[in-house]
Amino acid sequence: MLRPSSPPERGFTLVELMLAMAFIGVLLVAVATTTQHMMRLYNKGSTLREINTVARTVVRDLQQSVGGASPFAVGYYAPGAAQTSRVAVGLAQASQYNQHYYVAHNEHGQVVGGRLCTGTYSYVWNLRAAFADPGDLQPVANNATPRPGVQYIRMRGNRMQPVRFMRVEDSDYSLCKYSKSDNNGITVPVLYGKKYFNVFGEGETNLMLYKFTIIAPQDDTVAKRSAQNKTTQLITGAYYNIRLTVGTAMGDENITTQDARCKPPAQASTNQAEYCAINTLQFIARTGQGGL
Repeated sequence: MLRPSSPPERGFTLVELMLAMAFIGVLLVAVATTTQHMMRLYNKGSTLREINTVARTVVRDLQQSVGGASPFAVGYYAPGAAQTSRVAVGLAQASQYNQHYYVAHNEHGQVVGGRLCTGTYSYVWNLRAAFADPGDLQPVANNATPRPGVQYIRMRGNRMQPVRFMRVEDSDYSLCKYSKSDNNGITVPVLYGKKYFNVFGEGETNLMLYKFTIIAPQDDTVAKRSAQNKTTQLITGAYYNIRLTVGTAMGDENITTQDARCKPPAQASTNQAEYCAINTLQFIARTGQGGL
């Protein structure tokens, strides 16, 4: 008895295999694109949230420090000079003119950092402009050649760590006075028994200052007194106008230009994982005690 023949087994044709592979490839690309887009949104939200949180912390911290202090000098009128206020440049000049705020310059005369001593807490910072690359924030050996204008804090194991934005208890303005241990503002001296505090906190994003300025209201009588008496007059005030810019370490102050190191998402390359953000703050801090 003859058995009915079974139909021959049929596999996929080459065309079918190619179509299936093309479909899977398109699907994988879509999944990868969606995942990358979601990661960008997450990084953007995380970075913006951290910058906003840090901004509130910085404002509150500075207002509390200034609020517990007496008026302090953030500029001066020099005798014999035009009636324009000046800001001390470097620790030696701050000591010479009894200043509690000064800026640090690099070899090109560019502002790359500074210090502020309120009489309750003192602040030390390096600006983003002090570093050619975010990798320069890594610790260096004690005997390494420091970058011009960059401030370091000594660590264990004969290492020095570049400062970002730190605060320390300093009731006698020690960090704004010249001392050999300070190496003319290059290394932050150890204030024994005092705790150093990172104002930016320990978040996931490597944040840095881009600008920091503090000014007191101008008083024409102080300028005239300096010119008439040929003496240096300090600029203090019952309140101070503070302006600062904080952002991601990979950023650039002008992030909207095509040649900026860090671009907005619309201009960023596909492999740029970290979102760039820069935020400028301006606020008033009032002193809470009597005059100098």
